[in-house]
Amino acid sequence: MDKKDDAYKAQIAFEVNQIRSKYLPQDQNKLEQLKKLDKQATKPGKKAVVIMILISLALIGTGIPLIALLNQILAGTICCVLSLSCAFLIKPVYGFVTEKERTRLAPQIMRLSDEILGNSQNNQNRY
Repeated sequence: MDKKDDAYKAQIAFEVNQIRSKYLPQDQNKLEQLKKLDKQATKPGKKAVVIMILISLALIGTGIPLIALLNQILAGTICCVLSLSCAFLIKPVYGFVTEKERTRLAPQIMRLSDEILGNSQNNQNRY
């Protein structure tokens, strides 16, 4: 019976903490802010990747019918080559855009992480 009571108490405590966290002031919920900033760093890179994939698919979707159906070999080949070059650039573009966004968000992330860890006075001169 003790194990069931302990499990029930743990479940109640978890639910109470979840509800309580919704009503905490913003500055007490710094860990959530840090997690949001960390996720935000990759969003522009992912958007750029989706755009590049769509462009690549549109080009290959244009190039193949040009070659197969309309016998426009030169135009179809150019579309296919552009599509492949766009596909090869997806990873470098993602890395570049994500790195730029991480660099932009670095001061905020470092400040928040220092506040959470309690090191804000030791590292203030770095930023």
